[in-house]
Amino acid sequence: MNIFSVSFFGHRIIPEFREAEDRVEALVHALLLEKEYVEFLVGRDGDFDQIVSSTVKRQQRLVRDDNSSLIWILPYPTAELRNNMENFEAYFKKSLKFVKAACKSTGICYN
Repeated sequence: MNIFSVSFFGHRIIPEFREAEDRVEALVHALLLEKEYVEFLVGRDGDFDQIVSSTVKRQQRLVRDDNSSLIWILPYPTAELRNNMENFEAYFKKSLKFVKAACKSTGICYN
């Protein structure tokens, strides 16, 4: 299987939110149709991260959801993660392996 990984980096505040969302929507839509499998790598610290995560989830529902994953990239475990683990597990179903890998490498773990 050919895996195409896409990393999204953006800004905390997006003044032209709708314009950015439209551009991301077109890109995600095309990738879901054109690529065999896509890993969407996202953060969770600002407007752009929220745009990307929401758009990927929406396009997975509308286009197809069998050829992609939304993976949350977390530089280190946070209190927000610890306090909301169940919610994050539900939203980012396939990315907790990265959180667990970070736990092993840093020794900072939340169960």
